[in-house]
Order: sequence, then C-alpha cells, then structure tokens
Amino acid sequence: MFKGKRIVLVISVLLIALFVLAACQSEPTEVEVTRVVEVEVPGETVEVPGETVEVEVEVTRVVEVPAEVEMAVAVIPYEEEWANSPHNDAEAEAFRHWDEDGEVPGRCSRCHSAEGLPLFIEQGVTINQPTANGLNCATCHDDLNTYTRYQTEDVTFPSGSTVTLEDPDANLCMNCHQGRSSGSTVDARIGDTPDDEVSDSLGFINVHYFAAGASLFGSEAGGAYEFDGNDYVGRFEHVGNFDVCIECHDTHALEVKYEACGNCHEGVESEEDLHNIRISETDFDGDGDAAEGIAGEVETMNEALLVAMNAYATATEGVDAIVYDSHSYPYFFNDAEERYATWTPNLLRAAYNYQYAQKDPGGFAHNGQYILQALYDSIAAVGGDVSGMTRPG
Repeated sequence: MFKGKRIVLVISVLLIALFVLAACQSEPTEVEVTRVVEVEVPGETVEVPGETVEVEVEVTRVVEVPAEVEMAVAVIPYEEEWANSPHNDAEAEAFRHWDEDGEVPGRCSRCHSAEGLPLFIEQGVTINQPTANGLNCATCHDDLNTYTRYQTEDVTFPSGSTVTLEDPDANLCMNCHQGRSSGSTVDARIGDTPDDEVSDSLGFINVHYFAAGASLFGSEAGGAYEFDGNDYVGRFEHVGNFDVCIECHDTHALEVKYEACGNCHEGVESEEDLHNIRISETDFDGDGDAAEGIAGEVETMNEALLVAMNAYATATEGVDAIVYDSHSYPYFFNDAEERYATWTPNLLRAAYNYQYAQKDPGGFAHNGQYILQALYDSIAAVGGDVSGMTRPG
C-alpha cells in the first residue's frame, strides 16, 4: 500500500525538565544555561514487511551549546590617577634614557624599571632590567587582588644611615626618593686634599633627583654636605596627619594635597601658593624681605651661592670660571662649555650643595631649615659674604 509513495514522518522532541528542576531547588544553586538549536539528521532507510521503502525522517534534536559568557571588566583602583602621574610618563627621560641600550642597568633599575624595586625589597639586590614605560601596579603592590603593598620597615640611605617614618607605606617611597649620594660620598672623593687645592682626582658628584626623603630627615640621613664643626637639624616634623610622604602627596597622582594646607596657612588656594608659606619672621637670605615664603629664602640663597662660587673661581689660582646648566649632564661646565675639571675640595662641596637644593624643588617644604643651613655654610666655605644673612638655628 506504500508502493510509489514517499512517506514523511515528522518527530519532535521537547526538553523542558532541566528548567523545571532548577526552579524547584530549595536553595540557590548554580545552573549551566544552554541554548537549544535544531540540527537536521540525514534520511534513514526503514524496512517494511514485504517491501523496502525509503522513508525521509526529519528529526529535531536538542543539542546543548554552552551559553555565551560576558567577561567581567576588572576595575583597577586609582587607575586614572596613576595613569596621569609622572610614574606613568612613558615618554619621560626617566624611562626612555636606556632605550638604545635595550635594558636598564642594575645601578639604575631599582627606580627606573617596573620590576627593579620589588626585587630590591625582597632580595636586597638590583640587576639589569628590561626598559619600561613607567612604574606599574606591581611595582609597589605585592598582591594585585588585595592591593597590599610591599612592606618596608626602615630605609638605608646612601650615607649608610637607616631611618624610618614608622609607616611602611611611606617608607616605600623613600626607597627611591633618597638620592644616590651623600655628604660622606663627597668626603670619600676628597680624601686628604687641601681645601683650596686643585686636584685631577676630583670630579663633580651628583646627588640625583628628588631626594625628598633625605631632605625630610636632614642630618639623620646626611643627604647634603655638612661642614665640620657646624650643627644641622634632623627630621622636620610637621603637624600630625601631615607628617609623612603619603599624607601630603596623593599616593597615585603624586600631586600635593594643597587644599588641606589652607586650613592652617592663609592664602593657599593652589599648589603655587605653597611657595608663599613661612612661619619664621627671620630674613634668612638678607634680601630685606621677611614676608616672602621660605621657598623664596632658599631660592635667593642658592643664587647667592652660585655667585660666590664664581667669585671663588676668579680668585683662586688654577680654577676656571664655572657655569651651571640644570638640564645638561654633568651640569657644571667651564666657559668653553666643556665638562668642568678644575675642582678644589671647597668648590666641590659648594657645588654638591647647590645641586642638592636645585634637584629637590620641594626642599623648602620637606626641610627648609636644613637646606638653608647647607647653603649658608657653602657660601661661607668659598669666601662668600654672609654678613647680611642669618643661619637657621
């Protein structure tokens, strides 16, 4: 009865039990969600008693296909602040200086590579590191899930002195913001060379940049050159809640939280206004202006030091005129624009302190009295006139 005819059988299978069971759970549970798709199955041959006919069968088969999952986007705390900070300035000389070399040498990698500081904190060593586009989260954070920081209980400075802010997070900053030289470095270079004698063995010693931690601790860290027989102040202790690095600077953006300064210091409405802050009524630089900020006192005394250094060069036999360029290493040149070479111990000490004040632009706030003491003594050492100046206490 089926001869010459094609019979089409349509069979459909519907599965809903999975969802019913999931809905009936007494407690929340994880359920794998699937999509249902239809898959055609090729025709089959069915044997009928007495004759064989080809039957075309369409089957709707339920096939489980893993559901598409939306990937969660990780939210990185303070990413925007860090991204716009000097620590992430990929074009800065602080990170691009070694591009031609292909790696950052060990003597620089602690602070100028992304991986150098963690290695130094954990192992106490520095090695050559890949060049980097700045510091990243893992440079300071030892766990990127909890964002805890590497613990630094104290910090050893180039002078050999070990100090602490009693705050591991603030101590972390000083691993780099300490300079690379100290007054003892200068003394080691000078040896027993007479104060005003030119020596070929002498050369300029650079403190490096942003030695804020050294300034903050003053004579306890010995960052500036301290002349024998003189006393120097130690750590500058500001008011509570504004006494360590991360209380005055935004941890990620690095900017000064100047808004809070205005609560005590009148007239502070911008970061630039911080330069107008002073507490003492003493005219340290002797310019007759006792109302200018302590930053102005430091600036004027530093200018006076460079003038005194040139007068010393003119008056001292065998010493060339000295020129300073803050943007060109090695910073001090003769009038033929050559590396300065006719150093005496006193001129070297003065030049070191001049550079020290130049390269800590926030020194007036970190420890203004310490900076002024070092500048005053340097002017006197090269025969400059300090009669109208006042050395801080």
